Amino acid sequence: MWTGTIRITPPGALALAALAIMTMATGTAAAAILHATAGHNPARATLTDISSAQGSVVVLRTPPRATPVVQVANVTRRASILYATDAGVRDIVGGSEQMRTLPWVFRQEPSNSGAGTMFGSGNRQRMSKVSGRTLATDSSGAAIASHLRDAINATCTTPAGISTCIAHEVAVDEIDSAFGSPVGGVPRLAGRHLMNAMATLAGQASPWGGSYASRVHFYLSPGVATSVTAGLGPNRTLGRDGLLHRLNYRQAFTGMARAGGVWLEMYHFTSGARMPSAFTATEWRGVPASVATFLRAVRPRRDPLTYLHFVMTETRGAHQAPGPSCAVPGPVPSAGTTGLPACGPLADTCPPSPTTSVPPGPVSDFTQAIAATRRREIASITAAADRSLAVVDAGVAEYVVRQPTPSAMACQWQRAQAISVNARILMNGPAAFRVTGSEAATWGILFRQFFIVA
Repeated sequence: MWTGTIRITPPGALALAALAIMTMATGTAAAAILHATAGHNPARATLTDISSAQGSVVVLRTPPRATPVVQVANVTRRASILYATDAGVRDIVGGSEQMRTLPWVFRQEPSNSGAGTMFGSGNRQRMSKVSGRTLATDSSGAAIASHLRDAINATCTTPAGISTCIAHEVAVDEIDSAFGSPVGGVPRLAGRHLMNAMATLAGQASPWGGSYASRVHFYLSPGVATSVTAGLGPNRTLGRDGLLHRLNYRQAFTGMARAGGVWLEMYHFTSGARMPSAFTATEWRGVPASVATFLRAVRPRRDPLTYLHFVMTETRGAHQAPGPSCAVPGPVPSAGTTGLPACGPLADTCPPSPTTSVPPGPVSDFTQAIAATRRREIASITAAADRSLAVVDAGVAEYVVRQPTPSAMACQWQRAQAISVNARILMNGPAAFRVTGSEAATWGILFRQFFIVA
């Protein structure tokens, strides 16, 4: 159990530092210092160990309609990916030099990056990607292993002379239905090949640290994530009628459970739509925990809450209603160049979304029993998340919470903090995908607020 407090200095105070000593029941101690200087907004308070990619991560959690709370969890490997254009990344980073140099924040390509887009010390935080659909066509596990290993080893240079894969990490975009095995017809081998490839890479040391498998990141398509959430049975393939209806992703998940990260795309693509639609509140409550239980089932010795991440993007519609008064306790922080208003932590910024549709068909006694097993699995993963999160300071009323509204992106950040499983996953670091303009700026503001980055 952690004990101690963090006091975040109100603006206008003299320069000082507040020390938080978090002491575990075992007697192990760690220290984090928050700095605030005269005339500075407290939202710019920073952790001196913010550059750490692992260990005790302290965040400011601002769940919807709740008082902000400072929490800590032990994170195995923190990482965030900015999968966006040069312009989008500039909007995300804003004027934050600290964010640009955090060693656990990466840019993923694009290969057309121009001059002035350096990221990280010596531009060393640039990672590459491979196509999941291309990977699915590889003829064997050995071929996929070679494909991924070559991508990690590669050097890449844009026409402007920018290296875009110097971090020697690779993302697979994406794991979709090509990696699922159908109920009947011609079997698909991509899932089996992926499982065998990742087993091979897990046994091969990388010159840049860890195994080659630990340097692979998988984007998980919303279709796969919702399928294993709705599917019943040990392989998540059964419908409510107890019959086989869904693709079997067990082998693909077994392979992904060895990766450096599995990144959940928290949105849906609709045919013909200009941009994706956000996951509903129901999906935000159910999908992350359900995916976590499946990953734990295929690899029980590894905690999925340590390597799951969220991917957020611009979405259609205003998924967030402005608060009734948009009141802020204390001085109102500047919205900077984003043009976004600042709202208080108690603003009703995230109304419930319609629930997802329930598949038709009778519910048999057999599937009721399976559903009961799933509920126990969800309860277990929720309890694990609850245990991993410790409150350092509750009721941080003096911290002025910056809540841009209305914003679909802000609503995604709210839903990512609403329950313990999601908050724990968010602490591993999220990804921003194809965000631009004010929504990119909002992602950056809320990233810096959550991780207490200047």
